[in-house]
Amino acid sequence: MKAAAALQGMDLNYNQSHRALRAVFSSAWEQDKNSFQLLIPYLKKFDELNPGSSVKYERDADYHIERVFICPGFMKETLRYVRPMMSLDAAHLKSQWKGTLYVASVKTASDKLYPVSCCSVDHEGKRK
Repeated sequence: MKAAAALQGMDLNYNQSHRALRAVFSSAWEQDKNSFQLLIPYLKKFDELNPGSSVKYERDADYHIERVFICPGFMKETLRYVRPMMSLDAAHLKSQWKGTLYVASVKTASDKLYPVSCCSVDHEGKRK
């Protein structure tokens, strides 16, 4: 930040640079929060435009999304042409919202991985 300011002929101290970066990142988080409000309409439109798809989501009492599952219809149709074994991979999300992202994959005859469906779960160990 200081190097960029020096190129423009400005003199910034550490605190000014830190405040500027914090403002940029906080506005990015606000945009992320707003984009999550569009998730349910997006899922409904995805299900409408992809016949045969499985799109499920669950919300808690406060209408916060806890789980999302997506399996496009064309993926279901192609399962008969791949090896009869599926693998499940998980990645822990470390953003503000946490959770776990799962991806189910199969191997094709030419040994390529083929993702079939994905699922996002909030608070993996939480019990009701």
